Amino acid sequence: MKTKPIFYFDSATDTGIDKVPSKATVVVLDSDGAGTPKQFVKLSNTGMDATSTVADMLANTDLFKPAVKVPEGMADFGDVDLTTNAPVNGQVLKFNADTGKWIPQDDVGGTTYTAGKGLELNETTFALKDPEEFDFTATDGQTDFVISGAVHTYLGVFKNGLKVKASDFTLSDDGTDTTVSFADGCAENDWVQLLVY
Repeated sequence: MKTKPIFYFDSATDTGIDKVPSKATVVVLDSDGAGTPKQFVKLSNTGMDATSTVADMLANTDLFKPAVKVPEGMADFGDVDLTTNAPVNGQVLKFNADTGKWIPQDDVGGTTYTAGKGLELNETTFALKDPEEFDFTATDGQTDFVISGAVHTYLGVFKNGLKVKASDFTLSDDGTDTTVSFADGCAENDWVQLLVY
């Protein structure tokens, strides 16, 4: 099905239209009525003259609104500058107030998270850290239990599977070893477990 053009311009009689709406279809006709590509066009009030071609007419934004270009990449956006700093893997766009442009930059700054006691951080996920276990079998009256080669500031202390209150033991170190000292001595074969977080 052929769509009939909205406006015609007859070059033989120099008649037709003064202004072309932005969505109009224009066909230039010779005196014999045949359409001719790149025909010279003269339209009044448009800035077009005897040397203007159909292509000039179509490019004239007073006559036709230019088609909106669909961006094919970030460089097609006028407020993105990919030439000042060529982007590399892992970068993000950050706004530069001096240039008024978005420029690729390293993704730094913001909030840094650190896992606290008993926690571990794997990228962006916190989880409870599995404690390191130290098990002892007590002798009769034994009060001190030593973790050699490491200084620990937070321990879970258990005797025979039950948590020992903080008021019932003291925690100390000599710069190399950590010692848990019970206020009362243990019974023979008591199971003492120290959990290091």
